[in-house]
Amino acid sequence: MNRYSRSLVVDGKVIPWTFKLWLWNFKKAELPIGSLAVDILKDKKFPDTESFDEIIEYLQSQTDDPEISETFKLVWDFYQSSTRVNHSV
Repeated sequence: MNRYSRSLVVDGKVIPWTFKLWLWNFKKAELPIGSLAVDILKDKKFPDTESFDEIIEYLQSQTDDPEISETFKLVWDFYQSSTRVNHSV
């Protein structure tokens, strides 16, 4: 994968670069993004979607901790900016 792509190529197969796949890279980070990654990756019911609204709604249905929602919003913005296709470079 290059930094301007929204997919990976593994053994000749194109794999979409989803939020959960991207987040997997941060599961060992000793930061809020790492904690969020671990929690999401362990949750078998976590929605397999690329919809901000569906994910935030799910998270809010699972906890009333506003820090989790705020962390998710920051992480989502980071995900969007880091996977944005940019052909102008």
